[in-house]
Amino acid sequence: MTLPNIITLFRILLLPLLIYYLFLGNYIYSLSILALAGITDVLDGFIARKFKMVSRLGAVLDPIADKLFVVTLITYFVYQELIPLWFLLIILFRDFSLALGMCILKLKKITFHPKAQVSGKLSTFANFAVILLIIISHIYAAFVPYHDYFFYGATFFTLLSIMHYGMVWTGVYWNPLGYPPA
Repeated sequence: MTLPNIITLFRILLLPLLIYYLFLGNYIYSLSILALAGITDVLDGFIARKFKMVSRLGAVLDPIADKLFVVTLITYFVYQELIPLWFLLIILFRDFSLALGMCILKLKKITFHPKAQVSGKLSTFANFAVILLIIISHIYAAFVPYHDYFFYGATFFTLLSIMHYGMVWTGVYWNPLGYPPA
């Protein structure tokens, strides 16, 4: 197991601790843990690329860690009635659709090596911005009025990523030898 993979696993292990402190209402600790998770997310990718430690496990584990954080924290905020349920459902639909698409391509024996798309990275970034802003707004109430801007921005980028991945994956499925679709 490579050092970047160990760092990613450490990030995943931070999630229960983060949820614990959110439930306790300790937003300073929650913010600190989220910041540490963000640093480890950047660090694992940097080390993997810089020191040529990129691995198949890391290519799978890193996005799973991101999705675990986003889905778990958004679910928590839905539970706390800080984010509407429909937003969580959009995120779950996107992630389920991507997983289903991979299964279909695998069953059809279509070789496809998915790469992270800019729309997906923007969506993840926007979702983390919403999470960060909600936690910060519990510490500094002055940030509360900005929830809507970030929330609707995250919604836009999540829907954009659904459409973009749909176009890319549909093109691969219908035209497996010509990527991108002709």
